[in-house]
Amino acid sequence: MRVFSWTGADPQVLLQFPNDFRLTGKIVLDENRRTARQIFESARRLLLQNPSLFEEKALRAERESEYPVSVLGFENEQAEARYVAAQIAGLVEEGRRALQASGVRHGRVRVAYAADMRYVGQEHPVTVDLSSAVFKKRDRDAIKRHFDEVHLVRYGTNAPKERAEIVSLRASVAGMMKKPALERIAKGGRAPARAAAVSTLRVPSTFTVM
Repeated sequence: MRVFSWTGADPQVLLQFPNDFRLTGKIVLDENRRTARQIFESARRLLLQNPSLFEEKALRAERESEYPVSVLGFENEQAEARYVAAQIAGLVEEGRRALQASGVRHGRVRVAYAADMRYVGQEHPVTVDLSSAVFKKRDRDAIKRHFDEVHLVRYGTNAPKERAEIVSLRASVAGMMKKPALERIAKGGRAPARAAAVSTLRVPSTFTVM
């Protein structure tokens, strides 16, 4: 469960919930099937730093993550943004080297950037394609304006005065390869070449229908 304190959410509401609806029983859901075990355990260690509001319960998550999971701390949003930009730049360079090793020339490599964004408090993000210039300049105002435009096209409404957040960033590296030459096939005669025959199937010339 995600609780947004900046939109007025209050965890005390969950504590008062049984009393408001006069609930007498309790069913404990002790398995997290949505989150990978590594993410769940990292989040649990982080939450242990907060004061406990609810009765401690043993939760488990058994699904394994395909990728390594780490928890990082930053002094401010700018430091976090610089770290993310450096990570993406490293991945882009890795993609360039892989394409060049495959014979793609440097000038025929294209890099595309995109961000999954949403207004603060929303659940579902929308994908916003970003130009290379906007991404490299980290132009927040331009990114926000583009997100507002995409949101208006997708849903018929937007909120330019509302804050937005970037959920994830993506970069794809593609290379344009020279089209391979097609092998010319020799012109055949009226009858197929004898070497083209695979097998012979004998078919009866007459049939009896009952």
